[in-house]
Amino acid sequence: DTVYHVYTSSGTYIPLLIVQDTKGCYDTVSNTTVQLKINGPVAAFSNKNGECVNAPVLFTDESYAGAGNPITQWIWNYGDTSLNDTLTGGPFTHTYNATGAYDVFLKVTDSNGCSDSVFNEKAIQVTNPRALFGVDGNTYCAGSTVQFLDSSKGISVDYYWKFGDGDTSVNPAPEHIYLNEGVYDVSLKITDKYGCADSLNKPKYITITDPVAGFVNPDTLFQCPPASISPQNISTGYASVLWDFGDGNTSSEINPVHIYTEAGNFTLTLIAYGYGNCSDTFSKPLILKGPEVNLRYNPFTGCNPLTVSFGATSKNAKEYVWDFGNGVTKA
Repeated sequence: DTVYHVYTSSGTYIPLLIVQDTKGCYDTVSNTTVQLKINGPVAAFSNKNGECVNAPVLFTDESYAGAGNPITQWIWNYGDTSLNDTLTGGPFTHTYNATGAYDVFLKVTDSNGCSDSVFNEKAIQVTNPRALFGVDGNTYCAGSTVQFLDSSKGISVDYYWKFGDGDTSVNPAPEHIYLNEGVYDVSLKITDKYGCADSLNKPKYITITDPVAGFVNPDTLFQCPPASISPQNISTGYASVLWDFGDGNTSSEINPVHIYTEAGNFTLTLIAYGYGNCSDTFSKPLILKGPEVNLRYNPFTGCNPLTVSFGATSKNAKEYVWDFGNGVTKA
């Protein structure tokens, strides 16, 4: 009988034949004096697990040749869109210009024309981390907690934050308290598991300011009602305001207009609310001259005809005009 076998690896082999007859008896035969020699190289290589995009990757050739037949050619396929790289010696490097996990193929050929190949699936991970971050708002009161929101891209990333006031953090999404007013740069550096890094710096990114309330009002003394005022808000560092006119009325307009309808002494107050849990208050007195009067009468009810006594307590009154509500008046 004749059989054929293809040897796919070089080396020295001793074939062995085992025969069995119809009665179940065995015999074994081998030729130990004549060894079967399969010539040819063995392809092998190694490389680091990951590298940065646009950085050269070194592939270390670990192939070995058969006796007397050195390897003369290496053909590499790096798994990207580049053409096969045919070389006659090392070093063997390749630069990837896009991220991803790449399969790598190597074929080696010796001086006798014998060859071998090896295929390493996902042999190299190429990365390109990107540092990204934000906040809910850019302006805060002193002492407020600022929450930084990370949106970076990368594999097993380490973080290093600089908040611009001398403090740092390695947390992915840190909270930070700014104690003093000022404008601060914020930067973030990320480094992935392969040592690839990226940084993002945002200059003048966080403003810490406390509100200072203030306004100007040209007139603070009025001779008689009605009196209209238009105070001009000159506050700084505020997010919103509240005016209290001292007569029971308020406004949240930045520069309101208000009319006083009764004489009296009033306190005009402005509260400026900052970006957080902070506020400031500024007040000025207003004097509105003119008569003030309180009306009294008795009795309140009775049979017709009814004589009612009317009286008044006044301030700054020069003369009176009575209107009894039935069409009769009296000066």
